[in-house]
Parts: sequence; structure tokens; C-alpha cells
Amino acid sequence: MPFCSKCGAEVLSSHRYCRGCGTALLHATDTQTAPLTTEATAQTLPYQIPLTRVLLMMVLSYGSYLFYWFYLTWKQYRDHTQAEAYPIWHALTLFVPIYSLFRTYAHVRSFKELMLKEGHTSNLSTGGTVLLMFVYWVLGMIGLAIGWGNGGLSGELTQGAAIGSTVTGLISIAVVTWLVMHVQGNLNQYWGSLEKVKAVMANVGIGEVFFVLLGFASWGLTLESLVSPAV
Repeated sequence: MPFCSKCGAEVLSSHRYCRGCGTALLHATDTQTAPLTTEATAQTLPYQIPLTRVLLMMVLSYGSYLFYWFYLTWKQYRDHTQAEAYPIWHALTLFVPIYSLFRTYAHVRSFKELMLKEGHTSNLSTGGTVLLMFVYWVLGMIGLAIGWGNGGLSGELTQGAAIGSTVTGLISIAVVTWLVMHVQGNLNQYWGSLEKVKAVMANVGIGEVFFVLLGFASWGLTLESLVSPAV
């Protein structure tokens, strides 16, 4: 079935004009100026996420953008491959200790296998990704332990505990930010390498706005603990 070269609508060989846009069609026996094409127009995939945007979102959200990123990229995988997947559940599993590492492994493995299937090379490492997520998880637990063990539960965090908890938190954010940027960089290259699609930048979603607002609250609490520690 041929397609209109201007709008991509399907047309019949007997048609002289496109039913979608009205453009004149060129047949073998015609001398019209607008030819038919045997392929539809390229599909647009709003899957590209600039690394500067990832960095900004991770910083502004105090690292919580990780959850939205897991949801968004898993949704992209589901929509692109038509495979059975549950993006929201996949993101929520990050709250579950240990099990989150298995879901992280599945996340990176699925994309790496997709890239290899399409003949696209990548430097994604499933083992390295899981290791960094483990470091991120351990640092988060250490930060919580410092806070809880030094007045955090009563809301009167000591100066030393506030500094220790903040430094640990910032290191964990740096680790997971690098991880997300590394994986997203590979995804951007993959989406851009596909032949029959046009990869464009994804729009900023309401989820990103929510996590940025959540991050502002987290930054505020962190600064307050540093400025007004318990005596």
C-alpha cells in the first residue's frame, strides 16, 4: 500500500489526489509533481531526555527524580516494545530494600538487550549499575542512622549529626545522579540511532514538577538542620 509523500496517509493506486491533504499524486502514467512513497512518514518518539535536564532535575529534587526517571524510561520501553510492563510498580519497588537491586538489574538488562537486538552497541553494565545502586542504598541507610541516632526522631538533630547526615546524603545523590546520567546517555544514543523513527525531547511532565517541589522541601529541611541544630 503506497502512502502520500506529504502527510503519510495511505492512498490507492487509482487515487489522483490524497484524501488526507489533497496533494496531487504521481503515478507511473502521470506527470504530476507530487510522488507516491512506499513508506509512511517517520514515527516521532518523545523519548530523548537531555543530560543537563537529568542533572538539574536530580539536584533540584534532592535525588528523588530517580523514581520518576525509572517510571518514565520503563514506560518508554513498554510503549516501544509493546512488552508487558508496569512502570508505576517498577518505580515503587525502589522503596523495597534488596528487591530494588533486582529491579534495577532488570531495568538495565532489558534496555541493553534491546540495543543489542537492534545492532546498537552500548557501554551499559548491569553489574556496575547494581553495584552503584547498592552504594546509593547503603549511603541512604547510613544517613538515616546518623539522623535517628542523634536526635533526628525528636526533631533536634545535633550539629555534628546534621553535617554527617547532609554530607552522606549529598554523596548518595552524586552517585545516583552519575548513574542515571550514564544510563540516559546510552538511551539517548539508542533512540537517536533508530532508522524509521524521529527521536525528540520528552516534555516536562507533572511528575517532574512534583518531585522538584518535593526536593525543595527536602533542601529546606536540610538547610534548617544545618542552620539551627540542637545544642
